[in-house]
Amino acid sequence: MVNKIRKLLADVQRAEALPDAYAYLPDIAKSLEAMLDNIDASPSRRDKMAGGLGRIVTEDYAFSESDLGGRILRVADDFAEASEK
Repeated sequence: MVNKIRKLLADVQRAEALPDAYAYLPDIAKSLEAMLDNIDASPSRRDKMAGGLGRIVTEDYAFSESDLGGRILRVADDFAEASEK
């Protein structure tokens, strides 16, 4: 899980530098960093963090349907589900 989040964070940071980057990428990067800091958090906290990240991504339907948006949503789901195992 940690490696998935780190790779995704690097991709988000690269995307931030592109022209016409999704406006919420800095917030998404902060959320991913917080996920790394809370990798051992309680299931309810992980679920709330994943839900918040999902709301940021789905603020723009086109972004949520993009490759990067989809990968962010999958990692958020994995983060929340990992707490249940």
